Amino acid sequence: PDRGEWRMVREVFVADTDAEAMKLSVGSHMGRMMREYFLPLLQQFGFFEYLKHDQSVPDSDVTPEYCAKHNWIVGSPATVAEKIAKIYDEVGGFGQLLVFGFDYSENPGAWRRSLELLSKEGLPKVQHLKPKPVKQMAADSIEPPRAEAQELAGLADLEVGGQHARTPQHRLDARKQLAR
Repeated sequence: PDRGEWRMVREVFVADTDAEAMKLSVGSHMGRMMREYFLPLLQQFGFFEYLKHDQSVPDSDVTPEYCAKHNWIVGSPATVAEKIAKIYDEVGGFGQLLVFGFDYSENPGAWRRSLELLSKEGLPKVQHLKPKPVKQMAADSIEPPRAEAQELAGLADLEVGGQHARTPQHRLDARKQLAR
């Protein structure tokens, strides 16, 4: 498969400093969603093991703060670029980063600023990352059903200069962002 066509979904929040990013992510809508909804749901299904960097970590330690440190891409533009590069290396490459979106209705400027910093300062630092070709297996050459292919192709590109979008995910195609 062409890893350049793979999409990686992550919770992302960028601010001018790491401390500010933690405050605006863990201490705001991202943290609330994890604390009140997503972590309880994952715990019910026994999925905490997928969030842990080390299986010896007690379930009680898996908090929004823990997720921000070990799972999310949160920090200054430099920190975010480092985290993207690390994830990229760990998974063997990907072509697009899908940002898991959050409704920052009480503070839309913070979310917009995060996306601006990501596109203008974070992503340019990882433009050198190019997925390596992987040997294709026969089963991998099967095309997805037409409806699925159309659905994937229909994802809206992020327009940093546009209005505050309230969609669950924003497609961040680094190549398109730099071409604008």
